[in-house]
Amino acid sequence: MDQFLWIEALTQETSEATKYFNQWFGFGTSPKDFTSETPAFEALNNLLRDQPNVIKKQYQHRLTEQFAPIDMGIYTIEQVLIRTIFHEGMHLQAMMDIRKCIAKEKDSVQR
Repeated sequence: MDQFLWIEALTQETSEATKYFNQWFGFGTSPKDFTSETPAFEALNNLLRDQPNVIKKQYQHRLTEQFAPIDMGIYTIEQVLIRTIFHEGMHLQAMMDIRKCIAKEKDSVQR
């Protein structure tokens, strides 16, 4: 949902879908901050799976529309999406590295 928050910051448009995402998943939050209003895993999973369709529907004709620049000089929705894909790729690599370290540690313990 990160890209929606960036798109909203860029376009100054708000979305009901992201209304509480900063509260639940913003910088400095953790699962201990979850409340009964926080969506369950299945609901979040469904939102994430539908993201490409939502982005296509809402923004496919506006990808290169220019707005006042935000962080890192980003001024188009296209740039937001590129930045987000790169950023999420860094998270994926970190998780893959952690899994690799855990597997390596388990292997050395078993020897």
